[in-house]
Amino acid sequence: MPDSPILKEEYSEMMQDIGNKQRGKFLVILCNVEAPEMDYAMNFLSLEREGVPYVRLYVRTTDSLYRMEDSFVGEINEQSVTDFLTAFKDGKLKPYVKSQELPDDWNATSLKTLVGSNYGEVVHNRTVNVLVLLHKAENLDVVSLFEEIAELFKYVENILVAKIDVEHNALHGRFHPIEKVPSVRLYELLSSGDAVVEDGRSDRPERTNTERLYESDDLTAEGMRKFIEQTTGITVQRKEETVEEVPIISEIEPEKREEL
Repeated sequence: MPDSPILKEEYSEMMQDIGNKQRGKFLVILCNVEAPEMDYAMNFLSLEREGVPYVRLYVRTTDSLYRMEDSFVGEINEQSVTDFLTAFKDGKLKPYVKSQELPDDWNATSLKTLVGSNYGEVVHNRTVNVLVLLHKAENLDVVSLFEEIAELFKYVENILVAKIDVEHNALHGRFHPIEKVPSVRLYELLSSGDAVVEDGRSDRPERTNTERLYESDDLTAEGMRKFIEQTTGITVQRKEETVEEVPIISEIEPEKREEL
C-alpha cells in the first residue's frame, strides 16, 4: 500500500474487515512498500513501489504466488479482494511465475535456453531426459562448460541440455527449491507405465520426468557425464577417447605394379 496516512487508514480498515471474515482460512497482512524492511520482499512478491496498491496471495505449502492484477482489473476494494480469494478457492487462478520473454531462438543451438514460462513444459516432456544448469549472469565459465556438454550430447536423441537464468526467472513451487547457484538437475524420462498425475488431479498434465538433483560441487564435464550415466544409463565418449584402429604396415596389401 502507499505511504499515505489517509490511504493507510482506509486500507487498514478494509483489510481488517477481510481478515475477520476470512479468519481461519487466510492470514491477511497489510504492508507499506516504502518501509526499509520490505526491501527483501519486493522481488519475491513481484512488487514495485510505483503503482501501488497491490494484492498478493502466497501459498506456503506449494510456494506459489498469485497476483490479483493478473485476474482482476479495476478498483481494489473489499468486494474485489473477496472475489479474488473466492476464485482461488474455486481453483480458477493460475500462479504467477517470474519469467523473461522466451527468445525466438531458444532451441536453435545445442544448449537450449529456458525461462520461467516454458521450464515446466520442457523438463516434463514425454520424449527426452533433460539436463538443466541453473545459473546467474556472472556464471560465464559454467555456461561455457555446458555449451561443451551440449555439443557432446548433440546427437544423442533422448538427451536435451539446457540452461536457465534463475536471477531473472523463477521455478514453479512444484519443483525442488533452489538451494545453491550454480547448480544442476536432471529430469529423468520415465516409461509410460510410470507416469503419474500431479497432485492426483486429472485436470493437470501428466508428469513423466522425475527431478534428480546433482549433489556434488564438481561441476565438470566428467562429473556431468557420470551423473547422466548413473541416472539414465546413457554413455557417450569424447572424440579424443575414441581410438581409431590403424592397420600395421605388414597387414597392408602391397600396391600392385605392372612390370614393363
